[in-house]
Amino acid sequence: MIVDKTRTYPWILATLLLFGLIYNSHAEAIPFVWMDEPGREDSVNVLEDTSGMFLDIEDLAQHLDVPQKVGKNEFRLLIELPSEKLIFACGLPFVQVNGQLHQMPFALKPKESGFYAPIESVIELIAEYYPGDLHYDPTRRRVLASHPTTDILGVRYVHTPDNLLAIITAGKQLHCESDKLTESEIVLFFPDGSIDTSGFNQVINPSGIRGIFAEQTRKGAQITLNIDERLTFEQFEILSDPPVYIVTFRQEYDIEMNVENNVINKLKEEQSQWDFDVVVIDPGHGGKDPGAVGATKLLEKTVVLDVALMLRDFLEDKGIQTIMTRDKDVFIPLAERTKIANSSGGKLFVSLHCNATAGRRARGVETFFLSPSKNETAMRVAMKENDVIKYEDDQDQYQALNEETFILLSMTQANFIRESQDLAVVVQEKVSAGTKLKNRGVDQAEFYVLYGANMPSVLIELGFISNKTEEKKLKSKDFRKETAAQICNAVMAFLENSRENGL
Repeated sequence: MIVDKTRTYPWILATLLLFGLIYNSHAEAIPFVWMDEPGREDSVNVLEDTSGMFLDIEDLAQHLDVPQKVGKNEFRLLIELPSEKLIFACGLPFVQVNGQLHQMPFALKPKESGFYAPIESVIELIAEYYPGDLHYDPTRRRVLASHPTTDILGVRYVHTPDNLLAIITAGKQLHCESDKLTESEIVLFFPDGSIDTSGFNQVINPSGIRGIFAEQTRKGAQITLNIDERLTFEQFEILSDPPVYIVTFRQEYDIEMNVENNVINKLKEEQSQWDFDVVVIDPGHGGKDPGAVGATKLLEKTVVLDVALMLRDFLEDKGIQTIMTRDKDVFIPLAERTKIANSSGGKLFVSLHCNATAGRRARGVETFFLSPSKNETAMRVAMKENDVIKYEDDQDQYQALNEETFILLSMTQANFIRESQDLAVVVQEKVSAGTKLKNRGVDQAEFYVLYGANMPSVLIELGFISNKTEEKKLKSKDFRKETAAQICNAVMAFLENSRENGL
């Protein structure tokens, strides 16, 4: 028998594609030249191999004097430019620009000294948002830059439940004089400061801001904020690191609109703070597909739908938006479930199932994420859940998952493997502790339902419907409610951790 190793080991190939380049490279430093400071020359760290040159993004950010932050698990790097936030993730071909994913030819790999990305691509990206000049000279193998030509760099707006903040960024600490000329006009004056007036005067302003106007005079720079009756000036404050100037306005509402507008602003605040604000709940099986069947004829599809509906209510009570792949007893093809998740703006995907074996002794709860199976038990669970395709009309679409496209799909899903694993761990801990079921741990396997989900994804086996004791528990409304509550607690803990990390 001839074994096709490209099919047997696709994840090894994907890993080599993602990380192989970095391992075979050598480190060096190339010139970093300040064009507006003749005679000054620094150097920036790079790695080079046969595929090209990779730049240390942390080192570049330090040279440009822009704020940066490495994530808690050293997996992500945040670069905070005056008008945009860029988030890089090691090993992934994506960069997040103010919440939007952009695909680029990255081969990032964490090292003790920093994160590395293809030099021309990353400099072109950062140069788009950096207020000074920045470019790479491939002929002489050097990075060229100049400092921002103005002191005051930009303005951005942030909503909180009750306030609107106008945040003005500067390249250095400046003295600022604030003055409230009228109820509708706030003036900030920066003696000896400089400003790009055209950039400020073209800003798109939120509701309540009639306009923001910048003026350069011989004595300094002036910014005027004109507001309407929906806003009231509340305070002005200065932060030093990095230098920002914050004007806070209280938002006024009509009495009958107060509750609605507070809800809207609360949602805006949550969306700006959390990457994962829409949870997609996927009750497995349904309709003509009953799923596993217990000794007393309890159907898996019935149990998971009931738990899913309870989970939806728990999450929405906590202000989290939810999407259901099904909310009644209908059959939804596996591929269609992830399409629903992606098209609805889902940020987390939680698929609910019940486990089953031919023997009756197996018991416990188990949580999976998408990755190649490491053991025969996980492979059997995946095969059982994937067997649902026998109910689908178009089964040929899944054959490609065993061939070349497996590598491409796995590389795309790799963008979320770390978060998926983190989510799986907290789900497993909460559900097993709350339900008192045996903790079978977190595992990984190739579940069709998780392929193509452009978000962190987990599949939870809530217990063994084939085990008489656990089937009895799965019949209980109280047990289902506790299970849903613990999954909700796990999701909220995951969201809070993501929020605390700021990435």
